[in-house]
Amino acid sequence: MIETIARELEQGTRLCLTILPFMFAGCLAGSLMAHCKFGTRRRAFFSPIARLSGLHGPATIYLPLCFLDHHSANAYLSSLSRKGVVRKRGILGIYLIGFFPSSLYFHIFFTAPILYPVLGFETATTVLGLYLLASLLTFCCGVVLTRFVSSPDRQPPVQDASCQTDRPAWRMIMRDAAGQFRRMAIIFVPCILAVELLLAVPAVQSAMDKADVFLAWFEVPSEGALVAMSALPNIMVGYATAATCLDDSLITLAQIPKILMLAALGNVVFSTFSYFFSANVAAFGTRRGTYLTFAGLGVRLPWLFLSLYLASLIE
Repeated sequence: MIETIARELEQGTRLCLTILPFMFAGCLAGSLMAHCKFGTRRRAFFSPIARLSGLHGPATIYLPLCFLDHHSANAYLSSLSRKGVVRKRGILGIYLIGFFPSSLYFHIFFTAPILYPVLGFETATTVLGLYLLASLLTFCCGVVLTRFVSSPDRQPPVQDASCQTDRPAWRMIMRDAAGQFRRMAIIFVPCILAVELLLAVPAVQSAMDKADVFLAWFEVPSEGALVAMSALPNIMVGYATAATCLDDSLITLAQIPKILMLAALGNVVFSTFSYFFSANVAAFGTRRGTYLTFAGLGVRLPWLFLSLYLASLIE
């Protein structure tokens, strides 16, 4: 028993050492975007998307804010609504548009650094493409809604003054990157080690065998249940579980896109009830926050199911 535990911990440690350097690189890149002058030009980078979306003036800042922090951006959007800069009936469209830049940030700086060294270029690119497809289709729905109710802004654009110099504040950049990395690693590393140990428990193997009936409709192996369940509270945990199962040859590369899309689907539903609902109510108030939360979920789910279906075709 002790030999089994030692072997599983050694395997999990090796996997962590493979992934963690890439994870920190992603955190550092995101911190650079937030704190150096190059990062403040992200508004200009998103200006074509803003024009396509029908956003003008202060509302255009919502997109680069979503790229950095979706919930802070929603607080800003709520303030625009209270000031009358954005029509209340146009908030849903802008809210849906915001999922695209926020997903870009997450997948570029967090998902990609984890998946590429583990899955390889082809499989990781397929998974990212399926994720971004669902976000892009949600974005298109938001554009249609926004243009349907669009009107000129009533206030002049607000300048983004988050950084004043060309020289990045390296101490702040490194501190923020280290903080992000620490928060992620605290979840990620114990999860990998715990999953490695759980996979050696006979009861877990028995439970995964029984999950075959539930997952028969999705045509994924029983180990896919472990990935999907672990991803419910945190998609990063799902990545760790999938990497561990793949490293143990319990799942194949061909099965990864479908399993990770199934995990993403469960995570979106779970996070809507456990996190987005309370965050949106805090930002927009009870009535509008509830409406945005569940209307947004209703728009996103069909595109996630479409990506899951495409993943099944790829396999």
